Amino acid sequence: MPHYATARQACGLPPEHRAPQDSSLLGDLLLLRTVPELEADVDSLPSRVHLVGDCLGLPREEPDAALRDWLDEAAAQSLPVLFARLGGATLPPATWPAFVEALRDEPLRVLALAPPAAASTAPANFLVRPHLPEAFVLERARAVLSPPTSAAALGALTHGCPALLLLLEGPHLALEYPAVAEACVRTGAATRLALPSSSPEPLQLREAVRALLEDPAPRAHAQRLQHALAAFDGPTRAADLLERLGSQPGYFQHHGSFLKNILR
Repeated sequence: MPHYATARQACGLPPEHRAPQDSSLLGDLLLLRTVPELEADVDSLPSRVHLVGDCLGLPREEPDAALRDWLDEAAAQSLPVLFARLGGATLPPATWPAFVEALRDEPLRVLALAPPAAASTAPANFLVRPHLPEAFVLERARAVLSPPTSAAALGALTHGCPALLLLLEGPHLALEYPAVAEACVRTGAATRLALPSSSPEPLQLREAVRALLEDPAPRAHAQRLQHALAAFDGPTRAADLLERLGSQPGYFQHHGSFLKNILR
């Protein structure tokens, strides 16, 4: 809410003196991508907020031959695959060198979603791609390493993968990060690692990855949440809620000009 108040002031709008549950930010309907098992207190949510599962809709892309062979080779050698999402702008530039130093000699394979330039410094147990068929990869990954975006966290959980969530110390570029990390860590399906904004410590990264891979508990919790998400049928719930909202008498007449502008 403080960020919302600052934005209103910057736009020359008067302050909005409402309780958070009455905020106009919620709109007429807020669809929250989660399930009760991920939330601490579902009953405290405003009546306009509804849980709709993951609603990810990851496209089913087939891997190229080189990627399939790389993953098959890892499986044949009984090496765990760590799926690392390191392509975003929210991590400090020094994260990649520290990550390479931390894991170059570890008995695992690292599949990194990162800019093409990162491939030039990738060691032999790394494979770097700017784009990956995520559903295919997540089915074969032992764990995920990523900033705590809702898409990354839900992608991991819908495939039963535990996660190591990287959080920057200091101001967060994405306001969902702390909430997503807190929910995943609270359930036991993830661990978190605070990164200094300057230069991450390779030893910290190495120990955090080792701990996640060696402890069976996070994977068990992630698989429990995988079953909860699969049973929730979020897309059907979301569609029903939207139909119900649109069927309210006068709703489209009231919002007609706004919708026309969107559909033009």
